[in-house]
Amino acid sequence: MKVGVNKVGDVIFAKWLNSIPHSLRQSVLYALALFFSKGIGFLMIPVFTHYLEPADYGRLDVLQTLADLLSIVLIMGLSDALFKFYGEAQDEQAKSKVAANIFGIALFLCVVSTVLLQCFAPILSTLLPGEVTLLQTRFILLSLSVSSCLLIPLCWYRMKDDAVSYFRAATGRVVMQAGLSIYFLYAGFGVTGVMAAGAVASLFWAVKTSIDFLRDHGAEFDLKYWKKFLIYGSPLILTGLAGFVLGSFDRWILAGIVGPAVMAKYALAAKFGLLTVLLVQPFDLWWQPKRFEVLNQTDGACVCAKTISIGLVITALSIICITAGAPLVITLMTPATYHDSIQYVPFLSALAGLHGATMLVNIGIYNVKVTKWPAIIDMSAAAIAFAGYMVFIPHFAAWGAIGATTIALSLRFVATFMLSQRIAPLPYDLKALSGLLMLIIITIWIFAYGFDLVTHIAVGLVWFCVVILYSISTALIPSPMEFIKARVIKCRS
Repeated sequence: MKVGVNKVGDVIFAKWLNSIPHSLRQSVLYALALFFSKGIGFLMIPVFTHYLEPADYGRLDVLQTLADLLSIVLIMGLSDALFKFYGEAQDEQAKSKVAANIFGIALFLCVVSTVLLQCFAPILSTLLPGEVTLLQTRFILLSLSVSSCLLIPLCWYRMKDDAVSYFRAATGRVVMQAGLSIYFLYAGFGVTGVMAAGAVASLFWAVKTSIDFLRDHGAEFDLKYWKKFLIYGSPLILTGLAGFVLGSFDRWILAGIVGPAVMAKYALAAKFGLLTVLLVQPFDLWWQPKRFEVLNQTDGACVCAKTISIGLVITALSIICITAGAPLVITLMTPATYHDSIQYVPFLSALAGLHGATMLVNIGIYNVKVTKWPAIIDMSAAAIAFAGYMVFIPHFAAWGAIGATTIALSLRFVATFMLSQRIAPLPYDLKALSGLLMLIIITIWIFAYGFDLVTHIAVGLVWFCVVILYSISTALIPSPMEFIKARVIKCRS
């Protein structure tokens, strides 16, 4: 009897799962992967702040920003090249050849970078702010060397809508790294132990996913393909470097001017600000690999405009969630020495959202054979930010960094949007989107007053509902009734 009940339950669950739109099923699985991978990293914050003094936490952030910088160079835009040329390939054989050759480049970069980075590790360790040791530098460089061989299989899972494999690899690496980090911290190895944990986890999962990829698709070294991919991807290195300046370089300057202990509070606020991007990522993981394919379809421009608008609404709601909830979480999760970071969260969350919005509207400048415009725009914005950091940070410390980044990211968004519209015009509802922008500006202005924790959350809930109602009333997102009605009609047919 129990077996029969279980079979009936399985059938009911399968029917329910199949009734969910495919895109929503994938987004749910990606959301679970992000919850475990990024969420575990987030839950490590109280562990780090318990075992590490602010100066050590600042040192850890310096090493993590080094990882951000070098990963940009080592990956060389391979993921974007995979999404672009896979979407343009006409048949499965051509698609597989694209993937195999891109993975061949990844293997080549892995071998070369491992040798070169370890040779230059002594020089890098002396250049980094915060008194980083040579061993810590070697561990983080080893993690980076194998990053390309982990990235491409993960991107391939996304291209094939294999969210289960993506979940397994992405989550497995973070769980292993977190477990080893806790063990090494408890054993007294400090920042060096955290770096060692990252190296072991990255190496293990890079080898495992590479073996799986090679078994299914192999690796090819066709120079004709390599040339095409590198021409497309190489300019994106400049784009990535600009992103580093806009997103992480301010912390290096702060560490050098005010010291790693003070910078650690700003870095903690930045981590909470980046949770804004985390909340949007399930949507991005589903949409980004498909956007060029959708754009080239009949009525693709309308579909893209509608989908991107939904993404912008999700971004706005994410800013509100993080801005409202972060003060309570920081208060509960960290020692009192870190609580000053709360004042920076609304602004850093908004800046993370602005960066995410730029990534959503940049489809036009990436829908070309040579990606020069992203590099030009981002390098220009990075130059503005760098100049602002040099002028403002010595006088205003963290607030100077926030001001300079705001100017640079705002100009970057405007330039990206206007040029993308010129290359691939999309029929956005600009009036409705402008209203959404004003609501977010008001949000930051309200939360800048620094209410008590209960009022902070209450205001956030009210404002969250206001943005949803506005988005439904302006048709930026479909109303729940329209969605339910469409599902009922589909089920009846």
